[in-house]
Amino acid sequence: MASRFRGRVDGRARQTRVDWGKPLQAAKIGIYAFCFLVEVAHAAPSKQHVEPAAPRKLDAGILGASVVATPTPTQAGTSAKVNRSKSIANDESVMGAKAEKDLLSTMSSLSVVISKTPPGPGRDRLVLNRAIANNRYGRQKLISAKRYALTDEIKRYLNAAIADADLLINNPKTTRDMVIMAHDVAATSALYLEKNDLSRAHFLEELKLNPPPEKAGRIGLTLAEQDFNQGNYAEAARFYTTYFSKMTPKWKELSLYKLGWCAINTKQPEQAQAYFLKIAHAASPTGIGRDAIRDLAFLTSSKSGSVPEVISTQQKIPKIEDQTIYLSDVLANMEALNFPNEHAQIADRLLQIEKNPVERVTILLSQIRMQKKAYASVAHLRAYTVTADYIQKLDGKSLKAVLAKHQTSLEVESENIFRAYIDTYAGRVKTLEGAVQTPPQLFSALKFQLQFYRKYFAAAAHFPIVIELWENLCIDNKDWAGVDEITQYIISDQPRLGILLENAYLNQIAALDELNSDPARRSSRLKEYVEKFPKSARWPQVAKWYAQIEMAAEHYDVALSYWSKLLTAEASDDNFYQLQFCRFKLADYNAVLEDPRNKTFLKPQSHLMDLYRETSLKVAELSKANDPARYRRAIEEFISLSTDPAKTRIARLDYLNYLIANNLPDEAYQRYTALPADEKKAPAYANFKNDIWKKAIEKEIYALAIKIAPTPQQLILSTMLAGHPVNPKDLDALSHAETAYYIGLYALFEPDYAIRFLKNSSVGGSSRDLLVLAYRMKYNQWQLIRNAELEKALGKKYAFAEVGSETLQIEKDINSVRFPDLSKLGPKRQASAVERNLTTVRQFRKDTLKAIKGKSPETQFHVLEKMEQLENKMAQFLLSSPVPAGLTPEQTTEYQGALKGAADEFTQQGQQFKLLADKSKEGMDKGRLWLAARTLPQPDMGDWVWPDGITKNEKLQSVFKLAKNGNLIGAMALLDFHRTSELPTDEAFFQVRTGTILQSKPTDTLRIYLLEELEKSKQQKLIEKWATMTKHPIPEAL
Repeated sequence: MASRFRGRVDGRARQTRVDWGKPLQAAKIGIYAFCFLVEVAHAAPSKQHVEPAAPRKLDAGILGASVVATPTPTQAGTSAKVNRSKSIANDESVMGAKAEKDLLSTMSSLSVVISKTPPGPGRDRLVLNRAIANNRYGRQKLISAKRYALTDEIKRYLNAAIADADLLINNPKTTRDMVIMAHDVAATSALYLEKNDLSRAHFLEELKLNPPPEKAGRIGLTLAEQDFNQGNYAEAARFYTTYFSKMTPKWKELSLYKLGWCAINTKQPEQAQAYFLKIAHAASPTGIGRDAIRDLAFLTSSKSGSVPEVISTQQKIPKIEDQTIYLSDVLANMEALNFPNEHAQIADRLLQIEKNPVERVTILLSQIRMQKKAYASVAHLRAYTVTADYIQKLDGKSLKAVLAKHQTSLEVESENIFRAYIDTYAGRVKTLEGAVQTPPQLFSALKFQLQFYRKYFAAAAHFPIVIELWENLCIDNKDWAGVDEITQYIISDQPRLGILLENAYLNQIAALDELNSDPARRSSRLKEYVEKFPKSARWPQVAKWYAQIEMAAEHYDVALSYWSKLLTAEASDDNFYQLQFCRFKLADYNAVLEDPRNKTFLKPQSHLMDLYRETSLKVAELSKANDPARYRRAIEEFISLSTDPAKTRIARLDYLNYLIANNLPDEAYQRYTALPADEKKAPAYANFKNDIWKKAIEKEIYALAIKIAPTPQQLILSTMLAGHPVNPKDLDALSHAETAYYIGLYALFEPDYAIRFLKNSSVGGSSRDLLVLAYRMKYNQWQLIRNAELEKALGKKYAFAEVGSETLQIEKDINSVRFPDLSKLGPKRQASAVERNLTTVRQFRKDTLKAIKGKSPETQFHVLEKMEQLENKMAQFLLSSPVPAGLTPEQTTEYQGALKGAADEFTQQGQQFKLLADKSKEGMDKGRLWLAARTLPQPDMGDWVWPDGITKNEKLQSVFKLAKNGNLIGAMALLDFHRTSELPTDEAFFQVRTGTILQSKPTDTLRIYLLEELEKSKQQKLIEKWATMTKHPIPEAL
């Protein structure tokens, strides 16, 4: 007496994402270190801002595999990287218009004064000041521009600054301090001109002059950053270490962090951990310490079995709060990497030191996610129960804080475990723990989950659904006391759960019936329902539902009284039918046949007419098995009582239809053949033989279908369904189009039959295409490879696939060329060896192109690659020629130039052969890539998309049965036969057709055919679904 159990909770799917925080963007510091322009002697450096970067990823096997890159800037930050790098080295505050005008005036004045000042220290100071002014003016124009772009004007000022600096640097009388300043001006000007090599050169020269420690530290960091970003990690580490003592505290911290990453990229993870631990031991002025702890967590926990190393590392971190952060990062990483055993150990350890209830719930939620299964799992339930118990024990303040942060996550995880337990309970998924998860235990677990949910998530959007689920679970488990309790809760909370009110009343009535207690309360509830919902559109449905419940319990006498009242209230066909059905079940056949309302409600082709006919024949059926004589008398009496010959014919026709409808086509056919000849000619019997044939097909009686097939097409279909080979003569009787259809099925699934047929018969213009298709399926080759049979069948000119590589004579000849050591030969033998190889290589150059013509791409590639190597060897051979003795320096230079000119011929020819080899490789790869792109993998059919209601469609179930038994020809033929009536849309048809074939695990070639069939039928959505299921790129449409 339960309403339908839906067993579904709609909830948000959890997306697992590990947030490692925002790590330091080392790359955004730029390739330049902290140098600054000496505008004012000993000017203080501007405050720098270290920006966050995109998270870095390490390979899971950090101790045995390569590390994936170093910190890199985000795509959004790349365009502005130059500006930020330069702002580190200089004060990039934008001056006002007046200050800019004054600076321009100062430069003009300096130029005039310099032109009138004789050489000496005073003039050098003026030149340095002009260089500084040019540098600053150029930078200001670049910084203040709307678009950060180097204009010719800006370049002019910056180049002028470099020129003035070079005058001072190249003047031997310039003082050391002034040379240092000049290098600063030149380096920063080159920096803004994007001349990084020049900038680096000036920085290195400046270091040689032993600048002040702070400046040396910044320059050293600049050079280290440049090497780091170029991947020169060992050199970068040298600069970080060398100038470490001269850096400010925050740059020392940065250097330690980058040294850690140098160690990672040079496969020294232990050294990297030491650097990160050193940062963790010190106060972090820039926030890098948090990044170091995060990276330390990832280094130590990215492989299975890492718990001892994690614990050891934790113990080396001095502060408890940092240990908590470290273990939290480790826990998140282990969750992301799906290390459940390690995760559980670290979670337990973290719970020992974490006292904050909010963070403890974070850890408990992580444990729930790690134990989550798609089925009911004891471990999942245990983790959920521990969390729920902990939350229920919290005081008011702590509970408020926990729910403020985790209410959504708790709600999601509650709904996740609902779904797993509900799906297991409902049989939609199989549990791997059946021995310990019996249905009563599943129900008990669900009740605990639902009680917790009701306590804390009454305001949730899904709350009414959960309460309804609880109600249905109690009904399904026949927990009528639970039904009574939850329906009473619904009735008491009508404003919130009003949508469930009607069902609550009805289910409570059902529960009271089952409990067989408190009849007064039951009567009260019935009265309340009638009074509360008199105008409800569901009232007639509810009344019918209750009557049907009585019928399901086989209380047909009780149900009969309900239907009688319903028929009085609503004189409908259905009500009268249900009334008659109850009489039929009570064996009151006379009442069914003699009710005067039959004249009103009996209509042809109606359920009531079926019932009337069933009743009429019931007497005969009851006597048929044990009393054939009575059966004959009963049926003859029925026919003889009819005074209308038309009714008699209808009675006979109805009875035959009854036999067909009740899966007796054999008997129906026998009785049909016994009918009088003139009655068989009646229009009602025009398609009767065809109807019997259809029923034989529907009920899989294929031998009968072959026997009575009315047409050649139906005979062929019946033969295919029976799994017998079709007689070629039967196919020859059909049109070319019909024959092509059937041969097409054989080509796909029994290609040898199709090949034999097509060798002796034609199906018109499609014969060759079908023959090619059959051979493709026979050899499982979409691109057919030449063999004797295929050449004979398809002709030598057919475009067969070229595969493999052969060794040509020219390749052997190339390999035979030798290049002796000329230094060990005399002059004449040297000349002879060079001349011989010159002639040979030039000749092979011509012979190669002729030899590879028409060969496969693989063969061409190997020969061209050999020839490229030969040309390069010849060039090196020429360049290695000894210089004749006795030449003057001028003659030696001329001789070496001649050799280089001769060698250039072969170098250039080698490049040409490389281009040709690359093109051959592209052709070689193109075919393989095309075939790979067109070969969608075999999907997991558990995820295949089938049309709605397909499992209830008996006709299509016959298709699946044939396919499962290996008769794919019959399955596809039957599917096409039912297409119009059962699968009216192309989408539904191809879902079933493609899915049925894929269930047979077809060959690669057959899957390529299915793809092309879907493309021609414009079923792109189904192609995309298939590709997504198999994680294969979506093939481009032909």
